[in-house]
Amino acid sequence: MAMYKIKTTNIENFTGIDAGGVAFANGEAKISDARMAAWFREHDGYAVERIDEVVEKEEEPKEEKPKKAKAGTAGE
Repeated sequence: MAMYKIKTTNIENFTGIDAGGVAFANGEAKISDARMAAWFREHDGYAVERIDEVVEKEEEPKEEKPKKAKAGTAGE
């Protein structure tokens, strides 16, 4: 999924909610909505950069299954 970094160019370090409910912190926001990224590109006061964040999938620890008792050995 494409990610976009939006930076405010007219209000340095802007922190708050902007167009489309996009939350900015210190003049920067990250969004995945291409339509919103296009909106910010079309309006003055914003710089838009496409970023491709690579999220490495962590390997899940393998759960050891309990060993089954051999037939005829129960209770020995």
